[in-house]
Amino acid sequence: MFSAPRLDSSEGLRREKLHKLRDFVAERCDRGVAVNVGDAAFTTALNLMSASLFSVEFARFDSESSQEMKEVVWGVMKSVGSPNLADYFPLLKPADPQRIFKAAEFNYGKLFAKLDEIIDEKLKSGGDKRDLVEALLEINRRDEAQLSRDDIRHLLLMLVTFVGNYEWKLENTKPEEMDMNENFGITLQKAVPLKAIPTKL
Repeated sequence: MFSAPRLDSSEGLRREKLHKLRDFVAERCDRGVAVNVGDAAFTTALNLMSASLFSVEFARFDSESSQEMKEVVWGVMKSVGSPNLADYFPLLKPADPQRIFKAAEFNYGKLFAKLDEIIDEKLKSGGDKRDLVEALLEINRRDEAQLSRDDIRHLLLMLVTFVGNYEWKLENTKPEEMDMNENFGITLQKAVPLKAIPTKL
């Protein structure tokens, strides 16, 4: 997936996702409405990853119907990245005082259900090995002992949640003017999201 020829061949896909982001920002600019920068970047990164892996977009800008999938992926990342008292005090594990295990179980279940749906759809259609899932399923068809369906599910889960493992920085921002309260996750999310109103140059 990350080999040089594969990355070269997916240049058009990356350009398409960036154009969608640009169009979304331009539409907000025309209306004079603020853009949640973190959410827009997350949506773009998630769609790029899901389109590369499954040839499907997981999320849409300002769409309530796609919000659930974004929340599930974010919930998985937050569950994994949040500090958990039960990790330090094993006696607390059965009680799950922060409800992290319960939230993780719910979000993992939703994400695995979506991955199973995608895998079943690819198996029915036969596929032409355009994306990673189809390539992995081809390996599975040839030799299931080498790569089982469960292996594929877990690999895809890891890659989907990998989308949030980046640090974002802003240039020319005065630290004293920013709200530095944070929510814990694999990457930190601002308690008050950065919103910027785009203007045409």
